[in-house]
Amino acid sequence: MMAALRAGGLDAVYSLDREKHFKNKKEQASGFNPSGVFELELANIKMDFPEKYEGRLVKLVWDWVRHMRPHEPGYMVLSMTRDPEEVHQSYEAAIGGQRLQIRHNYWTRYDLIMKDIEEHPDVKVLSHRWYTDVLADPLGCFRDLVMEGWEINPEDAAAVINPDLYRFRKGETIVEGA
Repeated sequence: MMAALRAGGLDAVYSLDREKHFKNKKEQASGFNPSGVFELELANIKMDFPEKYEGRLVKLVWDWVRHMRPHEPGYMVLSMTRDPEEVHQSYEAAIGGQRLQIRHNYWTRYDLIMKDIEEHPDVKVLSHRWYTDVLADPLGCFRDLVMEGWEINPEDAAAVINPDLYRFRKGETIVEGA
């Protein structure tokens, strides 16, 4: 999604060191998440967010949402939702061998985080997208985002989406032990 929004015209900020870290991993070298992870270091979020990144696209993982301090002119938030089993498999492939409890209380955690975002006084746009829906109809997804206030070129954003990269699917365990 980050690569698509960037292709659609938004200015994404992320850590080149973090990109290098992931690209050096075996999974990255074999094509896992080839467009990048588009993440900052947590230290950047704790120190500089949101002021330093005004007007730019920033990826926040769940646990980092708490760093959304009140800020004018406000936030636009896009929540990407994926089945917990698929998230679990993806994390297992990315970090290899660590036993994570992604699926444990997934929807409870998700609901609490979404409630916090919905009640945040400076969130002016909150868009929700299911991972599978974006893969099924990328152009429709990005056209809808434009209608919700996202200033992107939907055709350019949709052109980045590659359904062939949908490797971690519910009911199709491909990460051993996941």
